[in-house]
Amino acid sequence: MGEVEIQEEPFYAPKDYVDTQALEEALNEIVKMLNSAKTPLIIADAELARLGLQKELIVFAERVNIPVASTILGKSIFPEEHPLAMGVYFGQLSNPKVAEFINNSDFRLMLGVILSDINLGMFTAKFSPDDAIVANIDGLKVKKHFYPQIGLKILMKGLADRKDIKKHDLIFPKIQPPNYPIGKDSDQITVKTLLTITNEFLGKGYRVVCDVGDCLFAGQELQMKGASTFLSPAYYLSMGFAIPGAIGAQMADPSRRPIVMVGDGAFHMTGMELLTMAKLKLNPIIIVFNNHIYATLRYCEPPATAQEHKIPTLDYAKMAEILGGKGITVKTVGDMKNGLQTAKNIKDTFTLLDVHIDEYDISPALKTFGESLGSFVEQSAKGKIKV
Repeated sequence: MGEVEIQEEPFYAPKDYVDTQALEEALNEIVKMLNSAKTPLIIADAELARLGLQKELIVFAERVNIPVASTILGKSIFPEEHPLAMGVYFGQLSNPKVAEFINNSDFRLMLGVILSDINLGMFTAKFSPDDAIVANIDGLKVKKHFYPQIGLKILMKGLADRKDIKKHDLIFPKIQPPNYPIGKDSDQITVKTLLTITNEFLGKGYRVVCDVGDCLFAGQELQMKGASTFLSPAYYLSMGFAIPGAIGAQMADPSRRPIVMVGDGAFHMTGMELLTMAKLKLNPIIIVFNNHIYATLRYCEPPATAQEHKIPTLDYAKMAEILGGKGITVKTVGDMKNGLQTAKNIKDTFTLLDVHIDEYDISPALKTFGESLGSFVEQSAKGKIKV
C-alpha cells in the first residue's frame, strides 16, 4: 500500500470580500469604547503609508478630534505640524508628557502599528497592547477578540462610514520641537544645538533620511513638515541605510530634497555611495555626527564593563570633495548655520557637513535609553531578571 502526501492549500478570502457581520460586531465594540473614553488617542505606524491610508487617517482624526502620535518607525505618518499631532511615542524615550498621556490613556487605537521592541521604546512602554485596539494589514484585535478577516483598510473604511462616533474635546500634550539654547556662534556645536538649528532650517521641500545611532534617537525630536517626510530603518535598526536611502528617496520624489542624518559608524559602511550621488547629480545635504565612537554601544553597556568603542576617524569633508561633492567642516554653532545656508544654494551635487561632536555629548533619548538598558543588562547578568 502506498502513501501519498496531500498538500493542504491555504484559504484566501476573495480580494473584495468583507465579513460584514464580523465588521459590524468589531465596530460596535470600538465605537462604544471610543465614545465613552476620556483620553482617547491614535498611535499610527508605517502600515498606513504602505496602504496609502494617510489621508483617511487625517480625516478620521479631525472628525472625532482626538490626538495622533506615531511610532519611531512611522514618524511623520501623520503631519507633525497638524494641531492634533503629539509627535513620536517611543516609550520612556519620548517626550515625558507624551509618554505619560499615552501610558495613562483609556483608549488607544493603534493603526498599522508593528508591535516590535523598537516601536515600543526598547522595553520601556508602560502599557499592554492587550488593552488596545490594534489594526494591522493582516487582522484586527479588539482587546482579547481577534478578527483575522478584518484588515486595516477594511477597518478604516468602516470607521469612516460610522455616523455615531462623537467628537471629543480634550487637552493633550502637543508636539514639542527642539528649542534648546543655541548660544553664541563661536560656541562648540552640540547634539542639542545641532537639532535646534536643523529644525529651524527644515522646510516643506525637505525629507529627512536618518540612519541608526544617536542620530535616530536625536532625530525623533525634529518636527517634520508634511506626511512621510522622515525615513529610517527603525524596524531592525540596520546601520548603513541613510546614504543609499537618500539616493532612492530623491530619485523617487525629486520634489523633496533629502537631509541625511548619519553617524560616523554608519557612514563607514555605505559612505562610498556618495560617488553615486555625484554621478546622478543628486543634491542631498548630509549631516555626519562625527563623535569618533559607536555611541549607542558605549552608552548602553553597564558602566562597570563599558568599552570605548572607538571609530577610526576620517576627514569626511575632504572625502566628500574627492568623491565629487562639497565638504564643510563644522565645529561651532556658526559653522553649522553657515554650512546649512551654503548647502541650500548648491543644486547640482551633494553637500556633506562633517560635524565634530564631543564623544561624551549624546542626545537626551540615548542617555535615558542607555541608563535603562545598561541596568537591564547588568541585572540580567547577575541573574536578577529572567529573560
